[in-house]
Amino acid sequence: MKPLRFQGKRIFKMDIEQRLKESSGEEIKYLFKGFLQILEDLKSEHDSLMNRLRDNFPDLEKTLITSDSFDENKMSQLRKRVLDLGNDAVRKNNSHVERIYFKFKQL
Repeated sequence: MKPLRFQGKRIFKMDIEQRLKESSGEEIKYLFKGFLQILEDLKSEHDSLMNRLRDNFPDLEKTLITSDSFDENKMSQLRKRVLDLGNDAVRKNNSHVERIYFKFKQL
């Protein structure tokens, strides 16, 4: 395949689609990894608050345990949901990229 010139760089026509998929996929992954970090931060803050409540109100221990809906099971569900949404976004993005028609003018 004959190389084409694009903004001063030599590239191959078939590389464009793959490069676009890879670069946008990396950005999407960076985004949902950030969401996972936010979830971890929220869980940590929640656990810290629950521990302070238990320390300051020991007579409410059973109530606090019963009312704590942000447990490890919930955290696992949220992690899975973020990862599923992120992977879906990557797949949809790749599908959109595949439908783009690239036409280059040879210099």
